[in-house]
Amino acid sequence: MSSLRVNGLQISRGNVPVISQASFEVAHGSTTVIVGDSGSGKSTLLAAVAGLIPIDSGSIRLDDRDITTTPTVQRNIGLVFQDNQLFPHLNVADNIGYGLRRQGVSRAECIGRVNELLDLVGLNGFGQRNVQDLSGGEAKRVALARSLAPRPEVLLLDEPLTGLDESLHDRLLHDLVAALTASQTTALWVTHHRAEASTAGEQLLTIRDGVVSSTENARRAWDIRVVSPTETFALRREVLRSNTATTDVNFDGDDAAIHLAACEPTDGNIVAISSWFQRSRPQQPMTGLQLRGMASSPEFRGTGAAQALLFAGTELGRTLHVDEVWARARDTALGFYLAHGFETVGDGYVDDHTGLPHHDVVLPLR
Repeated sequence: MSSLRVNGLQISRGNVPVISQASFEVAHGSTTVIVGDSGSGKSTLLAAVAGLIPIDSGSIRLDDRDITTTPTVQRNIGLVFQDNQLFPHLNVADNIGYGLRRQGVSRAECIGRVNELLDLVGLNGFGQRNVQDLSGGEAKRVALARSLAPRPEVLLLDEPLTGLDESLHDRLLHDLVAALTASQTTALWVTHHRAEASTAGEQLLTIRDGVVSSTENARRAWDIRVVSPTETFALRREVLRSNTATTDVNFDGDDAAIHLAACEPTDGNIVAISSWFQRSRPQQPMTGLQLRGMASSPEFRGTGAAQALLFAGTELGRTLHVDEVWARARDTALGFYLAHGFETVGDGYVDDHTGLPHHDVVLPLR
């Protein structure tokens, strides 16, 4: 993963100036969204970063590496197109693994990476499907997984949600943002959809009359508060107990735990919760802080609220001078924890209360 730096970029198409000034930076693991009117040069800028078209002047860097004149295939930049561009003669797994095979990755490693990405984009069990049998939303998930497979330093997304109906668009938007957050991918996302931009990225760029300018931070700055156990129950019930074997939302030690919530700065509504218990892992000598009940409202998944809570809890652990933060993580959330420095310990298991597969995860603090 790398930061992307664009400085003084000027681009013409057919001797007609399209971009007269573009200077910006996309930080490690963040998403920057580019918006602008039709024909403003959004896709042209993306193509220049990818090396698909020449530039008139300026520079493009990945960390300290100047890639301004580097051929496209050597830039290690991934692309997600509007029309997905899946290979119709390959099944889902072979589409996702295509870039890995070109890199000479072993068959076993390729299979493991493909399965990891199918889980990340919510398509477990789809590996052998014919891509021509996929819905529009499923095809876009496969296109994202294929682009992420070779672990690009930067991912470019050109109108990735075009052509979807409103309900599917909104659902897939949150899923795509969650996948990028979980994989800690540095991304540059082009859209004409302002509401999409406000959810998709931390930084918002606008193209107007050939000039690229930063207008505002797209994502919300979450208000992290200490709340009571009772204030967490509604979200625990909605998210953690949905489709499980129990409806009990009380955790042992709730009264002594520290409960953190991510709230909307404007109205104070709770959108994500987490509970932190100062206790060690069973039969372990290290002091610990256990995270339980991490949950985000479905409409706020992928907006950075859960990430903000995780950072706040980790800082709490450092303040308490514990050796590690640990959690019993659902397998469906495993990617989120691994992307933020946690490691799995021991074998997976099925939780007695929920009936769902879990792994124990640990983040060493010293």
